[in-house]
Amino acid sequence: MFVIKIFFFFSQLKARVLDLLNSAEKEGATLVLDGRGYKNEKYPKGNFVGPTIIDNVKTHMTCYKEEIFGPALCVMHVETLEEAVKLINR
Repeated sequence: MFVIKIFFFFSQLKARVLDLLNSAEKEGATLVLDGRGYKNEKYPKGNFVGPTIIDNVKTHMTCYKEEIFGPALCVMHVETLEEAVKLINR
């Protein structure tokens, strides 16, 4: 019973991460490194998501507004250090 609940939780978590990665792509970001299709050979039925780099993220995107509980890095571009500080301090 406990194992089934944990498996269900992790499958839901994986689905949430994949939804956020898909939304990033649909909203105009670029997945420079795409971990959505990652399969672990040792655990083929596991709920794994590979490392992902999301480039060209904007502040209106879901992946910016919501935390991704997975191996994902959101990359934003700014022109100056002042712009970066202003963005971080929002």
